[in-house]
Amino acid sequence: MTSSGRAASRNYHWGDVLKAASAIPKAKGDVKDEAVRLAQYVQHPTEEAGALRGLLFVQFLGGSVASALTNATQPILMSFPYLSRFGAGKAASELVRAAKVAVGGTAPEIDLRDAMNKATHEGIIAPHEVAGLYAESIRNMGSNLVVRRILRAWGSLFSLAEAFNRRITFVAAFRLARDAGEADPYGFAVNAIAETQGVYNRGNRPNWARGPVGATLMTFKQY
Repeated sequence: MTSSGRAASRNYHWGDVLKAASAIPKAKGDVKDEAVRLAQYVQHPTEEAGALRGLLFVQFLGGSVASALTNATQPILMSFPYLSRFGAGKAASELVRAAKVAVGGTAPEIDLRDAMNKATHEGIIAPHEVAGLYAESIRNMGSNLVVRRILRAWGSLFSLAEAFNRRITFVAAFRLARDAGEADPYGFAVNAIAETQGVYNRGNRPNWARGPVGATLMTFKQY
């Protein structure tokens, strides 16, 4: 179902991708060529060396308390500086408030609850769930159901830290933008996630991170 959904979405938007690439003027130099190559790259969504890169995750990140704790420092090291545009004191206060929601609490504001539901469905604050489903669909986690459950549990610490980072950043960013009178608090919060937590899809990979060799060498270098 996940694979079919991804394929349908890709086909639906492919015309817009080609139109956007062709609209780049030649005066922009090699930008047009880069756009065409990027479009060709994302057209084929099969991950290069997927099994090997999955093994790298299992070896170096999965089951590691240290990696999960290191990942959990991103709200302090990344989100706080980004949100400090509203004032360091406000940013710190909202991140502390947001932590209660990020660990599983319910947001008291209706607009924030609606925004979080939308962000969850769009894979903004829970992208590891979509990634997990996709891994299941391409059988990178093995065909044995017991092995899959073990590997899922093995990666749960890192996934929980990732979900916490995104939820706390989203909630704090939404509240700060809303209270500051921003026209689109949801859009600001989504962009805050991208700027502080990273965008890991194929469209955001540099040229040297494409192909089986480059993708393997750059597995942990996107950040």
